[in-house]
Parts: sequence; C-alpha cells; structure tokens
Amino acid sequence: MASLAGGDHVVGPFGPDLGQTADVALGLAAAGGQGPALAKVVAYLKANAAAYVHGDPSFGEKPDANYAGPTGKLAVVAQVTGNDPTSFGGLDLLAELRTLASPTGRFLDDSAFGDFSNPLGQAFDVLALQRAGGAPRPTIDALIAAQCSDGGFPDAFGGTCASSADASGLALQALVAADAGCPAAAALAYLQTHQSADGSFTSSAVDPTKTPVANVNSTAYAALGLTAARASTAAAVVYLRSVQNPDGGLPTVPSSSPSSNLFATAQALAALAARSFLTVGPAPLPAVAPVCDTATAVPTTAPTGTPTATASPTTSRSAVPTSSTATRPPTVTPSTASSSSSTSTPEVVAGTSTGAGTPPPAVAAQGDLPRTGADLLTPVASGFVLLFLGLILLFASRRRAGRHA
Repeated sequence: MASLAGGDHVVGPFGPDLGQTADVALGLAAAGGQGPALAKVVAYLKANAAAYVHGDPSFGEKPDANYAGPTGKLAVVAQVTGNDPTSFGGLDLLAELRTLASPTGRFLDDSAFGDFSNPLGQAFDVLALQRAGGAPRPTIDALIAAQCSDGGFPDAFGGTCASSADASGLALQALVAADAGCPAAAALAYLQTHQSADGSFTSSAVDPTKTPVANVNSTAYAALGLTAARASTAAAVVYLRSVQNPDGGLPTVPSSSPSSNLFATAQALAALAARSFLTVGPAPLPAVAPVCDTATAVPTTAPTGTPTATASPTTSRSAVPTSSTATRPPTVTPSTASSSSSTSTPEVVAGTSTGAGTPPPAVAAQGDLPRTGADLLTPVASGFVLLFLGLILLFASRRRAGRHA
C-alpha cells in the first residue's frame, strides 16, 4: 500500500477517492498485522466521513444529502476495524442507514442528483445492520428480490437481470449473515458454476455486449462470498497468487494490463487472507454453509427471481495445489467496496465496482461507495448533462473489474 497518497488515502481522476480508500481499510483489516498503516487510513476516513456519505455542497449537493451505499460500506469499515459505527467521524452511521430504508426495504439515496443505490450497496447495508444486531426483514427481502433467475445478483436494480460475480459475492455474504437459506444457497451455486478452470471469475454485467474478462476484482469479491459460505476458495487464491507482481501488487485485468493496481490489490487482500466481511473485527458473524430447506423457508415480502434449490450446494472442485507465493481486497468503492470496483479503466470491465450506488461526479470526487467491479449509474441528458454523464460512466466501470461502493 506504498502508493497511498500521504500514506492514508487513494487519489482518483477527480481527487481523493473515499470509496477506494474504504476498500483499502477493509483489505488491511482482513490481512491483519497492518496496525499503523490501517490506523492512518481509518483516521483519514473518519476525517472525511461526512463528505463520503453526504456529498459535497460545494458541488451542488443539498446540505442534508445521504448516500445509502457509502453509509453502509463505511459502517462495515468501522465494524471490521474495531470502531463504533454509531460514532464514526462524528456520524451515527447505523441511525442514518435506517432512515434511508424505504417502506419496500430498499435503501435509497437522498440526493439532489437522484438515487444511485444498487444491489451492492443494499448488500453492504444489510451486512452492516446484521453485524449490529439485525437488519429489518424488509431490507433483506429487498436484496433477495434483486436475485436473478440463475441465482446470481446484478450490479443494478431494474432492467435486465444480468448477474455479476462481484455483486453475487457481496450479496452472498449479506445473505449468510441474514441466514437466508435458499437464496444464499442459490447464490453460492451461481458462483461455483461460474468459476473458470483457472480459478478466476469474469463478468460482463457492466456491458453485456463485451466479452467477459477474467479480473482480480471479480475473483476477489466472489471469493469473499465463497468464504462466508464455507466453500472452497483454493482455486481462486491460486489464480490471485499467479497474477501477483514482484512488487506485491495485483493488476485489475492481468491479460491486458499486468501493472499493479491499488484498488485491485486492496480488494484481493481479504480473499488472499481467506477472510470475509463477516469474520473480520470484533463481534464477528460466523461463516455458515447455506442450506435450502424448502419446507421451512420463510417467504419474502417482495417477488423474487430466486430459483428454488433442493439442497445446500457443496464445493465440487478438487483440491488445487497451493502457490508458494502469498499476498487481500477489496471494494467497493465504491470500488469493490469493494468491491468491488477496483480501479476504473477506460474500457468497461466488470469486476471493478465498489458495491454501492455510485454518486455523480461531484460526489464521486469525494469517493463513491459502491464500486466493487461494476459501478452502474443512472444517466441524465443534454448539454452540460452529457459531460456529467460521461464522467458518471467513467466511474461506472468498476467491477466489479472491481468497484463495490
């Protein structure tokens, strides 16, 4: 993490990127043994917490704005680093999160620019509240309602349901935390059946017209889900170690750009440490293999596209020889974390999103939340708005390969 600006934050195209900085904190916490470095990053996030979750009024944001994805992601950062999410940077993140839950259970942004919430952010929000004692059932149901018919989760609400490894890995952690048997089992099965022979995960959720590309961010976030569900991550770890560079870093898309990327490296840390966002930090939640018991399954309050499962999926991969090299994530910011969005690249590569709805450029400059491999933003139109949209689309290419919030 020597490339952190000032040793405590990530700088993106528009200035400090708080979403990716949050991913660094999540990764360092999962890796362990990074006390001094982690303390500096957490101190920076505390000092800039309001800018991350509320946006910046100097860019036209309203004074009382609040972004759901970044709020949940930052709450998880507080939890895994042993800080109090009810008093982080002067904010009660859990109380703010609860106010953003709509009657349908969806966590919605309250912003002058509109709502940029997405399934990645919903997963972070549910996970944060589960770690704090329990998320309201409607919020869990709203996450389940986003599940695609193949068992995976998309990077965006509405429209065609195109599953991504990033969103599925993050959602699986939240579902395991919420003890959502059948939906969790289906998400696990999706990940296990979409892993490549070399252990990597690909994604084309950001732009289905492009050929899916193996990337570090998607692989890392998928591995976090597998870990939470007590499934084997051996093949994923072998892949991540195989693309690690001599400087210790990992690239976003090894096949096209082998240079180390800070965001991809951050999102890979937890996966390499065999940790998930459930188990890092004080008061962890247990990793549990999901079991689908259709006889006792609790019906959701919202329609879901979740396929029924008849048994708890188990890992079928044979043992993969471990690599002698070692090296976690993620996200989101809003990467990937994440997620989630690892580093944004000009070409659209899923697996770089940060996991929670990505705010518009004015807010993204402060550090968007949900990138883990695929940050998806809602476009606007005309004149100045076209420029505005162009900037938004730039941030949208996270995940996956890797932005998660």
